[in-house]
Amino acid sequence: MSVLLDEEGLRVTAFYDRSAARGENICLYLEETCPGALKLLQGGEAAVHLTPGQARAIADELLAAVMEEKRKK
Repeated sequence: MSVLLDEEGLRVTAFYDRSAARGENICLYLEETCPGALKLLQGGEAAVHLTPGQARAIADELLAAVMEEKRKK
């Protein structure tokens, strides 16, 4: 599943990577699609491999931020 961010200049994809090192098999792949001068990532892409616990912690933090934003409205 991919999500486009930053006016579609950044594609974020999360997936289960069967070929990754044991334990760190959840991949968060970042790919910049913006012009070269605006890129933040070296080479325009980066992969972050996470353990299931790390992936869940990030998901929990994102959901907590969404809930906080909803309470403030």
